[in-house]
Amino acid sequence: MSQVTQKFDVDIIPTISTCHVSEETAKALDKGDKECPWAIVAAYEHGWFLYVQPLDLLDALEMPADLREVMEWGNRHRVQWLRLDCDATGVDDLPQYDW
Repeated sequence: MSQVTQKFDVDIIPTISTCHVSEETAKALDKGDKECPWAIVAAYEHGWFLYVQPLDLLDALEMPADLREVMEWGNRHRVQWLRLDCDATGVDDLPQYDW
């Protein structure tokens, strides 16, 4: 077997709870790009993978306030992607919604 010498990037994707978005935002995220042009999203059975939009684009995107806070959190933690999962733990510095 030959040894692979190709280099590639590895990203860290934090996983936080879906409770950090409202039920209305969650429904839009479930429908993907057609219902939420303000997010690059990949839905799966238990939540979503979200591309963290750069801060300078957030105003132009007119996204819901709850998702904007999640995006700002992602920017503060310098990540490009976030995973929101229904079984994940919530974080203290983001609002939490009951739904």
